[in-house]
Amino acid sequence: GTAVGSTLPAGELTPAVRHGLEALGRWLSDAAEHITDAFARRLRADPALAPARALSAVELRDHVSTFLVELAQMLPTLAAADEPLAALRDGTEIRGLISQRHGAQRRRMGFTEAMLAREFALLEEHLVEAVRRDAPGAARD
Repeated sequence: GTAVGSTLPAGELTPAVRHGLEALGRWLSDAAEHITDAFARRLRADPALAPARALSAVELRDHVSTFLVELAQMLPTLAAADEPLAALRDGTEIRGLISQRHGAQRRRMGFTEAMLAREFALLEEHLVEAVRRDAPGAARD
């Protein structure tokens, strides 16, 4: 198999890749609250997510920061593991549970399945933008 975010076979991460994963994990852990705040503002402004405008900041942020911190903690684990894919199993289950609880909460708040898919797509876009712009070693255009 291949490691997440890499074309290298599992167990063959180079020292540079391992260092990069560790640095990215530290950065994401430190930046999770800021990223979550900016993401909540983005959700509220999205015309396709009308229910988001009625939610409090706490409700908009719910589960997102937890998800990002769990993702951040996964990166150094992946970097240190002899078998990276095996090291991801527990974290994958945790992130899956967070996502399920988040989806159930959003449904109660009036989000449709399409709106939830839009929210996750926006989170991915927002996170990729933040990484490219602010993470250590990010390519600055």
